[in-house]
Amino acid sequence: MKRVFLLVEGETEVAFVKRVLQPHLPGLHFQPIKVTTRPGGPSPRKGGSVSYQSFKSQVFRLLDNPVATMVTTLLDYQ
Repeated sequence: MKRVFLLVEGETEVAFVKRVLQPHLPGLHFQPIKVTTRPGGPSPRKGGSVSYQSFKSQVFRLLDNPVATMVTTLLDYQ
């Protein structure tokens, strides 16, 4: 099965992927990954807004993953 990584902003996007996309595209396995807004430290935060450089590095990390068939994003533009 082809694996699709989706870098998402928060819980709403995770729910959309699981409830809407996955049931309608059964040949693909969607793996939503919340963007890390405060990397490192004792409690890294996930979800919400992030700087471009941090976002870019997270996307490139996913692109380097050998099991990813496809990498995309699902974000709110405010």
